[in-house]
Amino acid sequence: MRLKYKAWEDELKYDPDKIFLLSGIKYGFDIIDPNADPSQASCNNHPSAQPNSPLYAKATEQINIEIQNGNYIETHEPPVIISPLGVIPKPDGGVRLIHDCSRPQGLSVNDYVSNKDKHKYSSVDSASKLVHKGYYMAKVDLKSAYRSVPISTKSQLVTVNTPPLCHFPNFYYICHQPHCHFFCLGTSPESQTHSLDSRVVHLRTNAYAASTRRTYLTYLHSFLKFCSDNNIAPVPISSANLGRYIAHLSLKLSFSSLRNYLSVVRILHLEAGKPNPLDSFYISSILKGARRVLGEVSKPKLPITIDILKQVFSCIDLSSPHDICFWAACLVAFFSFFRKSNLLAPSWGHFDPNKHLCRSNIKFGADGVIITVHWSKTIQYSQRSLEIPLPLIPNSPFCPSTALMLLFKSTPCSIQSVPAFVFRQQTATKLMTYDIFVSRLRFFLHKLGYNPSRYSAHSFRRGGASFALQCGLPPDLIQTQGDWRSDVYKTYLDPSLSFRQQVATTLGQAIGKVL
Repeated sequence: MRLKYKAWEDELKYDPDKIFLLSGIKYGFDIIDPNADPSQASCNNHPSAQPNSPLYAKATEQINIEIQNGNYIETHEPPVIISPLGVIPKPDGGVRLIHDCSRPQGLSVNDYVSNKDKHKYSSVDSASKLVHKGYYMAKVDLKSAYRSVPISTKSQLVTVNTPPLCHFPNFYYICHQPHCHFFCLGTSPESQTHSLDSRVVHLRTNAYAASTRRTYLTYLHSFLKFCSDNNIAPVPISSANLGRYIAHLSLKLSFSSLRNYLSVVRILHLEAGKPNPLDSFYISSILKGARRVLGEVSKPKLPITIDILKQVFSCIDLSSPHDICFWAACLVAFFSFFRKSNLLAPSWGHFDPNKHLCRSNIKFGADGVIITVHWSKTIQYSQRSLEIPLPLIPNSPFCPSTALMLLFKSTPCSIQSVPAFVFRQQTATKLMTYDIFVSRLRFFLHKLGYNPSRYSAHSFRRGGASFALQCGLPPDLIQTQGDWRSDVYKTYLDPSLSFRQQVATTLGQAIGKVL
């Protein structure tokens, strides 16, 4: 729980350190000298936090509890100093996690604390001088009170640990009640000063895309919670315990999801230098049985068909900048087969002009619009750019080029690096986020009598590809337009009954001619 500024403002009214304390409560306290420029450094954990320590399992459990409680959340900001972690047993059977700010020597957090801010603890002798006849002494222990004290943004980047729970790469944990920060990065570099070590850290942290890290983090939390609940060491895990985890997952997941959740178990062991525990006949037989029992029935989102698109348009208010923006996004999604990761940003804070569609990516021409994409699910390494043409359909409300032009006129902006789908709401410029888009879509679908839960932004990708197939376009062109790397695009195609009837009719006519 964060400190309440107003309450402390009243409490510290006459305190000589009022300005300093209130500033820290509001903006966070500086652990290091705010003018310091710390170098990147890291250090191995103390023996008490190593896998062979008797406290290892309890430390893992404690960290997992902190993650589950939301005290540590993932951040994508690379840390500066990664301090070693120590573990001390507590009388109640638990453990205390120690953030050792004195290591690595010469580059530690303590080395960047200014002399004027260093303080000494009061001794028992000092306390005894305050006690006189008739005085009473008492001790108050506020459990986890330190979590209420915030630290500054700059200091957060130097208060980082390497948790003992795994050698899992590319994850940062930042304390939600900002005090303790955790950075998971496999084994720490031996040299603390070599410039290449920093480069290694940077390269390792970019091994996975941000969306992949978030997905793996979900898998990681599930596995660690299971291990914690059953007092199991995550690495190395025995075949028997892994089999139990598979059985646990089979009670709540589909088979394809179950296999995805197990991917993190493989990565954990490979990062720790251990064999992949999935590579055994025992585990293979369990997975084979799970596949037979659970089946592989998938329930993809239904496609947005042309008929549905027509009905949605009947609900659109073209005098509303919000609806103009929404309709333009609908048509671009339908004709481009774009993934949501390209089309819409999750928020202003997560908008990335290198990944999400910007106005600068859209060029108008005589034949319509050309949209240039430099990043996608299949373009992760800047190896190519993708140009997607959208048609010009004169005098049609279903023309994506006209819809985009109307959007840009209703919400003009001189900065070309802004998101493509923004709209004016009174005096503010609002971003058409994925959540806002889906919420509006489902509102209209519910109004039209459809089950909104069966549709998402992905429904446009599937609907557009299916319509292209019904128009007689070759599958390879559909695959190119949708930027599918493999034949998985075929699972998106959903030919209508009338289209299937054409196949049956054609076969029947051919048979009649032959016979």
